Amino acid sequence: MTSQVINTETKQPTQGATVTVLNDQKLVVVGFTDAKGNFTINELHPGIYNISVTADGFTLETHR
Repeated sequence: MTSQVINTETKQPTQGATVTVLNDQKLVVVGFTDAKGNFTINELHPGIYNISVTADGFTLETHR
């Protein structure tokens, strides 16, 4: 899975955000965004995941 974290107010990428992937409330993997807000999570098997993104100065967002 590859995606980008964007500040919804400024529309700018969010560098250094922590991306946490959970399956059935169990930690699968943690990743971080690069300077352009991009991140890649490899080797996810088909399933339903909760993806949370945290960064200093921002509120937590979780998507399923």
